[in-house]
Amino acid sequence: MKKKIGLALSGGAIKGFAAIPIIQKLIEHNIQIDYVAGSSIGGIIGAYYCLYGEVDSFYDKISQLKPHEWIALMDVDYQLKSSLIKGNALKKYLKSIFGNTTFKDLKIKLIIPTTNLDSGKTEYITKGNLVDALMASSAYPGIFPPYKLNHHYYLDGGLLDNLPYEVLFKKKMNKVIALNLAKSSRKKKINPKKIIDVLFRLTEIIRENTYIPTINTNKKVFVFQPDLKDNIVNNWSISGIKNKYNSGIQEFNNREKEFLKWIK
Repeated sequence: MKKKIGLALSGGAIKGFAAIPIIQKLIEHNIQIDYVAGSSIGGIIGAYYCLYGEVDSFYDKISQLKPHEWIALMDVDYQLKSSLIKGNALKKYLKSIFGNTTFKDLKIKLIIPTTNLDSGKTEYITKGNLVDALMASSAYPGIFPPYKLNHHYYLDGGLLDNLPYEVLFKKKMNKVIALNLAKSSRKKKINPKKIIDVLFRLTEIIRENTYIPTINTNKKVFVFQPDLKDNIVNNWSISGIKNKYNSGIQEFNNREKEFLKWIK
């Protein structure tokens, strides 16, 4: 009987692009993924993979954006009503990629974690409009506003389940490949007097602490952890994409033999 394989993708802003070359390597090795779960940027990349069966073209789309086009996606809310960024431009961009795609349209089953603002609990979206789910899972407090969906408001799924691998075992997966993007080697100190620096660092702290260290002792889970050189600006700037992508390549190459032995 064929073993069922799940793929868990963590959040982490631009760090998410380290996942792309690893996913492409899985494709090259003809490793069939039966279920994907992804938070925030992990959800966006996972959704692209589930819809199109590859992710390299997504990297091409993003890396070809000109600086002013990237900045336009960060539509700043100068009134600071509920967040630094309005989120309208991001939703429009996601619509240009996914259109009105629903979960039923996907080639691979997908789970998108979100955090219910009222209950404070994780909710896993597996049906309905794909862009709505991705916006809800990416609504990091202070950066993006809470996202309204079905009469409820939602926040970033990575707040409580940044590396959603356990939910995949509940879907009867035999093994899970997990891409943890919380690992970092921070060298540059933040400026505590800058709200941008503080909010982005808050993002990192929460994501890093929702990662469960015991996952490394679970023989049914293989964790890829690219060593990502942290810089507050580069984690949210298009200039950091290539470095994150290369980190993913290096991580897979370093652990390829170990992984292929595990996956058998």
